Amino acid sequence: MLPQEMQAEILLQYGVYLELIRRTPQLNIELYALDHFYVELYFDKITEDPLFLRAFDSVKELEPYLPLIPIENILEVNH
Repeated sequence: MLPQEMQAEILLQYGVYLELIRRTPQLNIELYALDHFYVELYFDKITEDPLFLRAFDSVKELEPYLPLIPIENILEVNH
């Protein structure tokens, strides 16, 4: 319900950057965690200007990020 500018300030101050970026032809979308929400921060791919953000709390909406999570080292077995 807060204005986008205030939401962005709160996100950058208290959010945890999850180091996952979805890329589309026009946008880069960065994922953050904030309290019990996830927040996507949308950037113009050419100018790199932030455009808007979108918060959600549904785990289902994380599906587009699953292929971006590196799992190679998780399956390593120590010998």
